[in-house]
Amino acid sequence: RVRPKAIVALGATAAGSVLHRKRVTLSQMMDAPVTCDDYLVILTYHPSFALRQRSSEARDAALDRIVASLREAARLAHLDLDVAHAG
Repeated sequence: RVRPKAIVALGATAAGSVLHRKRVTLSQMMDAPVTCDDYLVILTYHPSFALRQRSSEARDAALDRIVASLREAARLAHLDLDVAHAG
């Protein structure tokens, strides 16, 4: 049985499924992890949201938010990830 230390929900659809809710507004829930069914859940944008942004500033901001959420999940799961290593 898989028992993750943290779950990252990428987008509102995933967040709704993980949190057992019909509707989730990410902007209201992304500031801090949420506990559901004894799991820490980190909510963030789906990567396609970032790709759909018209301006490079908005795209960069969305991607930064996604990366920050993934880093927070790694921190909460006590993982030592070097995501800055890009070759």
